[in-house]
Amino acid sequence: MAYCAANIECHHKTEPYDTGDFNRCLNLVHEVPEVRDHFSTIAKLSPEWMTIIRNWGRLEKSFLNEAGLNFSKRSSAPITNQLLRDLRAQR
Repeated sequence: MAYCAANIECHHKTEPYDTGDFNRCLNLVHEVPEVRDHFSTIAKLSPEWMTIIRNWGRLEKSFLNEAGLNFSKRSSAPITNQLLRDLRAQR
């Protein structure tokens, strides 16, 4: 996400696989809100990223409600993890 937002070519374009990955992405967006301005570019990285970006609001709300930013409420987010798995299965 950071490379894409900074317009730096990146060969590793893997989307968040689990809530640990999603937490790192969410932390980036919270620390550097301008990354949101590049969501449409990030979505073009792959069909997987397109799915994540299209569902970002839903994922973010679920994760923050369940675990809190940077897992500040609890150390796991099974509901959000299942949502990520369901989204991967839709592709």
